[in-house]
Amino acid sequence: LDPLAQALRPDWYQEGDGREFALMTGLTPTRIDDETALARVGRGDIRLPFTLAEVLGGMGYDTMAFLPGSSRVPFYEAIGFHRVSVCTGGSGAMAEAAAGSLQRETPFLTVLILPGGDCGGALDRLLAALEARDAWEEDTVLCLMTGNPQGEHTAQLFLWAGDDLAGLTCEAPCTELDILPTLLDLLGAPFDSRFLTGRDLFAGAGEDPDAAPLAVLYGSAYADWVTDRGCYIAA
Repeated sequence: LDPLAQALRPDWYQEGDGREFALMTGLTPTRIDDETALARVGRGDIRLPFTLAEVLGGMGYDTMAFLPGSSRVPFYEAIGFHRVSVCTGGSGAMAEAAAGSLQRETPFLTVLILPGGDCGGALDRLLAALEARDAWEEDTVLCLMTGNPQGEHTAQLFLWAGDDLAGLTCEAPCTELDILPTLLDLLGAPFDSRFLTGRDLFAGAGEDPDAAPLAVLYGSAYADWVTDRGCYIAA
């Protein structure tokens, strides 16, 4: 559960709504009728078939989300989470609630949107609960997202996705958009990449040395971007 050091946090001009929408759906968060994409999906009759919860839930995973406030609950329910809980007592209380919900015999996806930037205590509590569960390393997907300091472009994101994936590394810069398609492909999940903005970071790696994937840093037409060879500053 090391932080994803290469994962960048673009500024979608939607604050936390944009980050969570990109991570959970693999889609670029845009504004719709002056609402964030997250708010619009939560309010409207919109189905996104390839969200993290929809796909893994279809594979038999129990899917849970733990949030610091109630405003995002409709979005997480709309994108397929079986259980959505609001925890207002800080990161420690959220981790305790998540740990108490873990079942011993069902594979699960647990997402925690932690207030603030300190994951240490939350991770300790969760890992202690997981160690009491048989073979938890094989069928667990655990994702923790925390807040970011102002101006910080590195995503504060922690991910566990099964012991079989340990040691896999990707040196190319990526963003929160790319986590979903990469994770689904590594887990052998059925999805159609044409419906996603993000890319599988391991697909076609090394086949074309001139194909340098972009990590775009702003949600606008005049965006800075980064590749593994350098960066472009639009200004």
